[in-house]
Amino acid sequence: MMEQPKGLFGKPKGGSLSGSAGTTPPIDASTLANLNRRMRMLEERVFNLQRKQQVTEENLVETTKDFGSEIKMLNQELAEVKSNFIDLRDRLE
Repeated sequence: MMEQPKGLFGKPKGGSLSGSAGTTPPIDASTLANLNRRMRMLEERVFNLQRKQQVTEENLVETTKDFGSEIKMLNQELAEVKSNFIDLRDRLE
C-alpha cells in the first residue's frame, strides 16, 4: 500500500486548510478574542512603523534641503575666493 505524500509539518499533502473539504471547525469565544487581540497588536505595530517611516522621510527631506543650502553657500564662497585669487594674481603681474 502506498503512503500518501506528506506536506509541511507532516500533514497530508493537498486538500483544504481545515482538513476536510467544505467544513470549518467551530471557533470558540476565547480563540476569537485571542485572534482579535493579536490583530490589534499587529495593526498597532504597522501603524507605529508607518509613523516612524514618515518621520524618517521628513527628516531626510529636511536634511537634503539643508545640504543643498550648504552646498550653494560653499559654491558662492569658493567663487569669491577664486575671484580674489584672480585679482591678487592680476596685481602681481
